[in-house]
Amino acid sequence: MANPQHKYLKCQSHTTDMIESLRSRRVVIYGGGKIGTRILRSLRSYGIEPVAVWDVKAEVVGQIDGIAVSAPDVEAIANREDTTVIVTIYSENVCSAVAADLRSRGVQEVISKRAAINAILYLECHTQLRDGQFTFDYATCHMCPVAKEMPSRCDIYSRHLAQRVNTSPETLVNATEEPFVIPSMGVLVTNNCNLTCEGCNHLRDHYKPSDNVRIETQIILDDLQRVIDAVDLIEKVVIVGGEAFVHNDIYNIIARILELRGIGLVQIITNGTVIPKNPRLFELLATERMMVEISGYGNFLPEKLQANVKQFVSLLEQHEVRYTHLETLEWQDFGGFEYRGYSPKQHLRVYKTCCFVSNDMFDGKLFKCSRSVFATRLGKIPGYSNDYVDVRNTPAAELRERLIAFFENKHPEVCQHCDGTSDKRMPAGSQLAKGNLPIAAPLLVDQNLTLTQLSIPRGL
Repeated sequence: MANPQHKYLKCQSHTTDMIESLRSRRVVIYGGGKIGTRILRSLRSYGIEPVAVWDVKAEVVGQIDGIAVSAPDVEAIANREDTTVIVTIYSENVCSAVAADLRSRGVQEVISKRAAINAILYLECHTQLRDGQFTFDYATCHMCPVAKEMPSRCDIYSRHLAQRVNTSPETLVNATEEPFVIPSMGVLVTNNCNLTCEGCNHLRDHYKPSDNVRIETQIILDDLQRVIDAVDLIEKVVIVGGEAFVHNDIYNIIARILELRGIGLVQIITNGTVIPKNPRLFELLATERMMVEISGYGNFLPEKLQANVKQFVSLLEQHEVRYTHLETLEWQDFGGFEYRGYSPKQHLRVYKTCCFVSNDMFDGKLFKCSRSVFATRLGKIPGYSNDYVDVRNTPAAELRERLIAFFENKHPEVCQHCDGTSDKRMPAGSQLAKGNLPIAAPLLVDQNLTLTQLSIPRGL
């Protein structure tokens, strides 16, 4: 049973009233991505069928769960007073802007606050759990924004997850001290990628193609084990690159992470253009706790690589692998690396509204995001000591406290060098010509391409 003190149950009557109101209104979902898909299924569980799903890239999305996705068209709404638009765009800043625009055009009821959307989703699962109808599913929970919330994580998800990864649920709910659960953290296994995308969040467009390195499997596992030993549960580990599938030992990395106690879902993010040569890898990806996410770059890819993506998707489906293909992907333009000089209030807002706080670990250091990882490495921002945790070199007795302080830090200095999540976008996957790549000094890498004490010159 879910903890009755969970914050979304404190406003249960308000949420129930909101759902009852939606039954008598025309409902439109604005956003055909993960949250839009999840809220559609939740509304249907309440007997509410939306009249439309909108997305600015409707032609790419096509349909979700049997509803054809169309371009946003406020003018086509005959009676805007009786229509509610639920905005499910991941960026809260963009959600607010879209909501303001809708209201200015006569839509009187707009639900865009993440708390309201999360409350609808949480109440669905809580009710099913109470009535003995809840079925835990990794893929469904993976798409749910409630499961990603920090620090008020979804206790339903945590409890069911703990039962499946050999972590006692009592550790999470009956501990004498507040349990320390990491909702999600990235494990960057390499900075190597077969693409050079302009605006890459991992700053691949600031590296030379020859600057590719990988981290040895055992080093990755040792660093991850140190984190596991210091916390009560990691709900999701995300394996990332560069391009993760170019790592020559990716099978063993995935297999051995799945064996570690205290980890829930394991996700791997890929551009889908690299076809793994090991046929057993697809069987491993079909494990219940695995999810694959493909970042779609469409026609920016050469035809050969577009064909690789189709083949990769076909192999995933053939092996019944759970996957998502983000074909509507756009990237945030975070701006340059200069110091912004935000006030404390502005600084906090940049952090709290950012969509890319991914808690990424690379070469033994845990950062708030991949931009922080690589901007620090490249010397584009200073190495702010409070912005990361040196997992490898922090004594075990101090690591838990240091990690708690890291996750509680809402003013990382890297945010002073970033525009944060805004309406400044760029197409995802636009490829830079090789002649436009920056010149960089070679990295300090051993002959086996193992990442050792990597030193990258500043000011590149």
